[in-house]
Amino acid sequence: MPKFEATFVINAKPEAVWEILASPIYIPKLYPDFISTKVEPEGRTAVGQKRTSTARAGTKLIEIITEVTEFLPPRRMVLIGCKGGAFADFRQIVELTPQGSATRLDTSYNYTLSTDYFKGMSIPAVENAAKQNQVTYLNNLKMLSELKPIH
Repeated sequence: MPKFEATFVINAKPEAVWEILASPIYIPKLYPDFISTKVEPEGRTAVGQKRTSTARAGTKLIEIITEVTEFLPPRRMVLIGCKGGAFADFRQIVELTPQGSATRLDTSYNYTLSTDYFKGMSIPAVENAAKQNQVTYLNNLKMLSELKPIH
């Protein structure tokens, strides 16, 4: 099972970072290969909310289906994969810890691709794209969280 872990500091308070995480509208802005995301029930993130995202994998459109299983503002969020999407197994954990006026972010991303779903595609290439998407997600989360109003 591929695993990606990262820790870094975001120069914003946990509430600012959490605002991005709690607003599903930001999902396609965080992941570069995501085209759209539908959430049920609609609205801000909550335990039990299911997310179906359409994403690009090379020249193919794929679906990624997840469910929020933990949501403890502004500290911890856990997503798991649901049947029928690109992942046979999926778990993402995001934890925020205040550090003065900044926030330490710890994340882990464990997954197994559905080989049936990606039949005929290069699994190593898809795994590399998934890892790159996660790196860009974290960089975009940092960038959006650190934005300051003009006034």
